[in-house]
Amino acid sequence: MRLLSIIPYPFLPPNNGGRICIEQTHLHLGKHCDDLLLCTQNNSIAPNTPFHIVEQIPNGKIRYAPFLITCKIYKAAKQGQADALLCEHPYMAPSVWLAARMLKIPWFIRSHNIEATRFQSLGKIWWPLLFAFEKWAHKKAAASFFITLEDAQFALKKYNLKSNQIAHAPFGTSLQKAPLKNADRKTTFCSENDIDASQPILYFLGALDYRPNEEAVENIIFEIYPRLLQNNFKGTILIIGKGLNPSLQATIKASKHIRYVGFVNSLSDLFHAADIMINPMQTGGGIKTKVIEAIANNIKVVSTENGANGIYKDKIGEQLQIVADLDWEQFCKAIQYHLSIATATTADFYSYYNWEAITKNMLAIMKQHLNLKNG
Repeated sequence: MRLLSIIPYPFLPPNNGGRICIEQTHLHLGKHCDDLLLCTQNNSIAPNTPFHIVEQIPNGKIRYAPFLITCKIYKAAKQGQADALLCEHPYMAPSVWLAARMLKIPWFIRSHNIEATRFQSLGKIWWPLLFAFEKWAHKKAAASFFITLEDAQFALKKYNLKSNQIAHAPFGTSLQKAPLKNADRKTTFCSENDIDASQPILYFLGALDYRPNEEAVENIIFEIYPRLLQNNFKGTILIIGKGLNPSLQATIKASKHIRYVGFVNSLSDLFHAADIMINPMQTGGGIKTKVIEAIANNIKVVSTENGANGIYKDKIGEQLQIVADLDWEQFCKAIQYHLSIATATTADFYSYYNWEAITKNMLAIMKQHLNLKNG
């Protein structure tokens, strides 16, 4: 199978969950099909990747204009003899839809969020226009792959899709089983960051110039941390990510047990050191990839309901403790409970959330639609 994938923004090197999702999807798709990429000019592809760029989209917001890149898609698909088109996000759906009609091949969408509801939660008054656009795009596509089961069911009901137009393709992991903790790496991490290795280590990470993540940091500082102190908490809470506003940085600096780390290139040592990832998010749509990443690395998670949206709970077990939004007393009790028990990520999690399984399922579904069209 030859696939042309349209990616509307820079994703290499990946520096957030959404871009990691795109990179990993195509790294694994490229092992099992000819995956050609039509993407923006400012990507840096590492040697020996199983995909390659066949055409480039101009930078700048004008690239999202309807039908602007239809000719580029048509040309690249013709040259690559593509059997199908895959559109990452629905934003370029008009261009992809028209090119697919001209080529007489099926096209698909990979939806990272229901964007309309995400922008509604952020207070954007124009979200109904985006809802109408997304509904049109998903109805026109042969099928859409949704990161969360909730999004898939939302699209089935609200966009009036057929059952064979929706599929679940979650954010995944390359790990096959729960990794073992390395005590030496924990010691090194704690020494480098001046952390007491004998006490619990909690962390939150994300792009901190994104309001839902900034709000989560505020919840940690002003709601969770004071309650933990009341229960004699002596551990460390790490805030990881770039872009935190100076006011919150100053508040953290004055707090004995909270540390703002900023952006880090590698989280591998953190995963050997951390006990719990805390995720007190209240807004923002789609799956929180930081939760999947933590659980994959055998780290326990305490999350609000919002922060656990999109997680297939049946595959997680006790590794994930979910607390009602805004119930900070219970959130802190869940942290204390998690610190008192020993758990490990289950084999079911890795069999379902492994990138190989996810992308093989995506290919199988695309081939089914291709066979239906040819039939």
